[in-house]
Amino acid sequence: MKTSGNRRQDDLLQLIQILNPNERRYFKLYSNIQPGEKRYMRLFDALENKKVYAADALCNELGLNPAQLADEKYYLSQVLLRSLRNFDDETQPANSIYNAFGCARALYHRGLYSYSLNQTEKILNRINKLELYSVALDVIFLKQSCLRRLSKFKELREMEEEYRILRSCHHELFEMTQLSYAITELEQKRGTVKEAQKLLASPIFKHKPNGLRTFIVWFNLKCYEHILLKGDAVKWVDFVRKSVTYCAQKPQILDMNPLGYLYMYTDLASAEMGIGNYEGAIREIDKLLRLLDKP
Repeated sequence: MKTSGNRRQDDLLQLIQILNPNERRYFKLYSNIQPGEKRYMRLFDALENKKVYAADALCNELGLNPAQLADEKYYLSQVLLRSLRNFDDETQPANSIYNAFGCARALYHRGLYSYSLNQTEKILNRINKLELYSVALDVIFLKQSCLRRLSKFKELREMEEEYRILRSCHHELFEMTQLSYAITELEQKRGTVKEAQKLLASPIFKHKPNGLRTFIVWFNLKCYEHILLKGDAVKWVDFVRKSVTYCAQKPQILDMNPLGYLYMYTDLASAEMGIGNYEGAIREIDKLLRLLDKP
């Protein structure tokens, strides 16, 4: 029991330590608008620069007994987590979709089936752009329930193709991600080239994926394969150029996987250098710097 308690204390301290400046500022603003006393803020201030959570030392520093410290820790954790949820709702496109889905379900449970159906249609349009397949399947089932309640049986039958496509895309992403994790495990175990080649012989890896999220994972695996097998430098740079162009034509990738997309420019610069095109490599780095300058 003691070890578990220490781990929970360390979790709170670690969470505070990894907050970026925007998250810290948002938390303090969020805390200011909360009702009641905010004694937990003294604990937050005390933990901001701590390396180790020491309950006895904190009790002495803050003038609290152990039970009071436990209460302050609980309130701090709750407010901090709520503020992070709100922060993500305002900054992460995917979070707004999860919230909209919650609203659509609330409408359905109150018998407003037509209103809920209208919301699910809007959500599915946004989901398709961001390729959020896991939540898409839940929204599909809600849409199905709305249509059944409204006796729209023709539209219910038409949903079968919509569901099949989403399920196929979800399966593709899952399988490609599983392959990526298997490669990561092999690297950590210092596996052989033959073992890696066996994994990369998977049918899922043989063709360009349909989804953009899956494409980024596939591209990273292609980079691994090129390095592992020391592929042809000229063919490789042509492949990377086409891949970057393909992703650059899909601005939604900056919401899906911005880091994965930005790293493609470093991969392209490296590929250009591999064929001695240093000016081309500099151009790609300049493009990356311009992208990094954007909000």
